[in-house]
Parts: sequence; C-alpha cells; structure tokens
Amino acid sequence: MVPSNRLVHKWALSSLWGITLWGLPSYAIPENIPAAADALNIEQDLVQRSPVLKRWLEAPPNVLSEIDNTPAFPTKFKVGVANVTSQDNDYELVLGIEDIFLGKSQFTVSGEYHQSLNQNTHNTNLWGGNVRYYLLPLGAYVNLAPQVGYTSLRLEGTEFQGPELGGKLVFALFQTADVTLTETLILPSQGLTVGRTQLSFGYALSPSTRISADTNFINAPTRQDTSFGINFEFTSY
Repeated sequence: MVPSNRLVHKWALSSLWGITLWGLPSYAIPENIPAAADALNIEQDLVQRSPVLKRWLEAPPNVLSEIDNTPAFPTKFKVGVANVTSQDNDYELVLGIEDIFLGKSQFTVSGEYHQSLNQNTHNTNLWGGNVRYYLLPLGAYVNLAPQVGYTSLRLEGTEFQGPELGGKLVFALFQTADVTLTETLILPSQGLTVGRTQLSFGYALSPSTRISADTNFINAPTRQDTSFGINFEFTSY
C-alpha cells in the first residue's frame, strides 16, 4: 500500500491542537512564540534551531483546510490498449490526460484519444476534451462533477461531432485507489445523440505510477460498442 499524505496530515492536526507533541503534555498553541514554548515546556534554543517549529508556533497552519483542499485523486497521464469485444475483438490504442487542476480551483481539464488498430471499414476513432467542476472539496473521498466538452467520434465511416454533456462520480481511497463512473451524451449537429458510459478502477503502484482497468460502452444510432481496457498511468498531485 502506498503511504498516504492525508494520514500524515491528520496526525499533524492532532499533534498541533493538543493530542501529543513529541510526547510532551498537550496544550492549545497561542500565537505568541515565547508563551507557546513555555506552555509546551520547549526550550527557547530548540525553537530557534527549528524553523518549522518556530513557524508553527508563530502561525499555526490550517490543517483542516489543507486536508479538504488536497485532491484525493491525481492528475493522470495514461496510455493503454482496449479490446472492443463487440467488433470481432478489435483493439484500440488509448491515450488520455485526466483532471488537470486549474490552479487551486475545483475546475479540471481532460482530454482523450482512441484509435482502432485494425484499419478497416468498421474502425473506431475518437478524440475530445472537457472541463469539469467538482461540487465538493477536492479532498472528499466521494465527489461529483458535471462536465461539458466537445467530442468527435467516427463509427463505420459515420461521423458524430458536437458538444458532450454529462457528469463524473468519483470514489477515492486515500490517494491509493479510486473508482470512477462517467456518463455523457454527445450531441451531434445531425441530431442523433450518442451515449457513452465509462467505469474505471485504478490502483497506485507507487506515488507516481498507477494501473487502471476500464469498461466502456458506446450507444450510437449505427451500432453499440463494448470495450475493456488496461492502462498504465503517470500521476501528479
């Protein structure tokens, strides 16, 4: 299991507000450094030698706010292969960037590209991007995000291009694993809507790498596709 920064933050919170500090008696920490040091029975020379301790005594950090706003899920750069079982076991190359955070806001940007590896009349090509807004604090273990974007999909020579509207549901587990469900509709100018559903399971192999498994469904007027994919992901928090 990959160590979680959130657990360290929670320990720091309990330490800061009076559960324990290096085994010393617990007290609320005043803003005045000498008074705080005296209350905690910490020698002044120790305070002077520790910039971190001095900074915490001077201005205690808002750890609760930090926990709430530290994303429970990462930005992901992924590459993978999907097996389209509904099309004689066709295979697709999958590339994507998921949830690039826009500053400290709850907006993210994502993009994806799918290309069939069998060049025939039944091949699939898809590319697009979207913007999401997460309704709950990014540190929440459960979150919901409406999204709007643009997608181009080609199925059997028929093009479906237009806005894509929908939403994403996220279940994140201590930055080590997550489950996501995305449901969207492509609204082409022809007026024939295309439904898309993606269910994804991801697990962290290290702080910067993950593996994920995706199940995708496409419900278009011309045909219905089902695919199963495995992705290798690089992450950034």
